[in-house]
Amino acid sequence: MIDDKDNLSFDDVPVLTDIESIVCRKWYKSPLHFFPKHKERNFGNIVAPYHLKGQMIKCGISDCGKPHLHGYLITTSDKLETNIGKDCGTKHFKTDFAAEMKRHDELYSKRLKIGRILELKTVAPSMLHTITSIQQNYLFLKSLRFKLRGALSATDSSRLDHKIKSRDPGLYRYEARSLAEREAYLETNPEARKSGSVPPKQIKIGEISGFSFLGASHKDEDLFNFISPLKAVIAASGEEIHQWRPGEISKTHAWIGLVPKGVSRLESLIVSGNEFFTQQNIEDLALIGISNDSLSPAIYEIRRIMSMAGRHF
Repeated sequence: MIDDKDNLSFDDVPVLTDIESIVCRKWYKSPLHFFPKHKERNFGNIVAPYHLKGQMIKCGISDCGKPHLHGYLITTSDKLETNIGKDCGTKHFKTDFAAEMKRHDELYSKRLKIGRILELKTVAPSMLHTITSIQQNYLFLKSLRFKLRGALSATDSSRLDHKIKSRDPGLYRYEARSLAEREAYLETNPEARKSGSVPPKQIKIGEISGFSFLGASHKDEDLFNFISPLKAVIAASGEEIHQWRPGEISKTHAWIGLVPKGVSRLESLIVSGNEFFTQQNIEDLALIGISNDSLSPAIYEIRRIMSMAGRHF
């Protein structure tokens, strides 16, 4: 039994990974009667929580016996051990159990989080290399996008914004409809029939390659905010990580889960950016109404910057 319940440590609490680690303990017994059916037996304290996978274990309280995956190994007042679920614990043992459960759940959560942080630490150097490499490539492409946008007139910039908001990478040409096509359109569009206005026929002739890169935002760069904390994980020893404050542990654990998605998103944007910045692709923006007066200086600047970086345009 743990003497100081307010100061649980990992050393105090065994890890129960499967049914055998529970039922094979020396003083384990199930099922058991508790007060009032057994006048001499009450709740002692929680030994450890368990979270099983696959096979369930029956509740150790005789009046229950319901199989479950998640519960607690407990001691009894007569020095035995058994297992119970959360509901039975709070039902039979009230606030004594609830207070113990809270402490153990917090410690279990801390153990899981630190475990994930220590797992991260083993791959942190390669992860840091990946993120910094992504940052370098992405920011270069972002600088090209900045040059493109800076070369556009206000009117052309508005046209490009409208295209980006449409989320449609298609390039189109427009033709007047034949009489039969006009009549068919009016037949199926009541509003047009009232106004008599029939838009030209839209014919897709291509797509803007890497179009999604144009819509990338600062939110896509959240991954770069993890560089400094990742360096902190690399610099800290395992012992130091165990001593981190709960807030720092939780914060680090939270961003660990965001890294894979952030890496995937930015790698995809880099592919799109490389596809977008070709001379032909930039010239094709004329098909959405961008003027040559805007495109010519944009192409010149993009070619110059890519040439300085040893990249082909």
